[in-house]
Amino acid sequence: MRRRRLRDLSIVQNTPNSEEANNEKQTVVGSSNVPETLEEFAEFQIKIGGMCRGRGCTLLKDLYDLNSVERVKVSRNRHGKPVGSEARLLAGYFGIVARNANMLPINYESWHHMPDSNKNQALDSIKERFALEV
Repeated sequence: MRRRRLRDLSIVQNTPNSEEANNEKQTVVGSSNVPETLEEFAEFQIKIGGMCRGRGCTLLKDLYDLNSVERVKVSRNRHGKPVGSEARLLAGYFGIVARNANMLPINYESWHHMPDSNKNQALDSIKERFALEV
C-alpha cells in the first residue's frame, strides 16, 4: 500500500517502447480529487523536554519507492503553473535536486555560467520521477 503522501496523487505508467518524452503513452493509476486534510499542515517544530527539534531533511522516500515506469503526473493551470498536491511534491523534489552539489555545484556566479550538461542532468532527474504536462 502506498504511503499517505502518494496515495491520492495521480501516478502514470510509461510504456517501455516510447521513443520520445512527448510521444509517451500513459495510463492513469490514481487521481488527486481528494481535498487536502489538516494532517498535511503538521507543525514543523516539536517541543520535547525543553528542546526544539527542527523538521529535518526532505527525503521523499515514497517518491523513490515508485517503480521505474511510474511517474507522478503534475497538472497545471491555464497559466502553466503546476497546481495541486502533485505540485507540492514537485517543489520538494526541486529542493532535493538543488541541494545536490554533484549535480548543481554552487561555484558558478550565475545560472547562465553553469554548463548545460549539469542543467540537463538535473532536468533528466526530474523527468525520471514526474510526468509534466506540456
